[in-house]
Amino acid sequence: MNWKPIKYSVVFTTYNRPELTESVIYNAILGAGIDFELIWVDDCSTEYKVIEIMSKLSEELSIDIKSVLRKENGGWAQAVNDGLKEATGDYIFILDNDWALPENWLQIFDYYIKNIPNTGGACMMWKGFESYGWMGGKEFKNNIEVNHCNKICGFRCFSREVFNKVGYLDDRLGWYGPQDSDWSNRALRTGELFYYIPNQIVYHLEDGFNKDKKKQFVKDNADKLKNKKDNNIYYSPYEPRKT
Repeated sequence: MNWKPIKYSVVFTTYNRPELTESVIYNAILGAGIDFELIWVDDCSTEYKVIEIMSKLSEELSIDIKSVLRKENGGWAQAVNDGLKEATGDYIFILDNDWALPENWLQIFDYYIKNIPNTGGACMMWKGFESYGWMGGKEFKNNIEVNHCNKICGFRCFSREVFNKVGYLDDRLGWYGPQDSDWSNRALRTGELFYYIPNQIVYHLEDGFNKDKKKQFVKDNADKLKNKKDNNIYYSPYEPRKT
């Protein structure tokens, strides 16, 4: 049997915050442990230094980057969707420019995906924005501990097969949280295997929400998802509305 290497794509979104962007580059992009396809989407940053940093990365460090420079700011979901359109990998990651990842993070994911071949998606526990749950049932597959998650949000990967079933983020919903939660809900309904990798933590480096704002944010997200009338049908500017 011929062994085919797994190709990974990383959709990296930026909007301003040049210092954090540079930090994430050296932590996540240069610290992945193995090679991947990088799709950089800038959501019309007003701080041009972000563009300079990414240009330097491409020129001086010999990293091949697919660049998508949006002409107007459309928000996180639209930026991610534009990146997903360019991704060609067997597994796709979504990375924002304020997340800190474990050392050799892609090498860790690669180990799990290769040893649990029916992986639909995987994530790491995310600290700094606790509106997402993680705990589900635990089991062992090929003698590897698998922790099922009740959300597949924030920093995660998903297979090409899952993406073909679930599609893009629904950019009609509110900022960040409900778009991600809605995508997670649709992904979990596919019946694919999703899990989080134990003892590996991603840190959200910049959090502008205090405790009360987070509570209200979670409530607003829940209300928006509850009131989504076509809960089983996805549409967005990227595909026609289904009737």
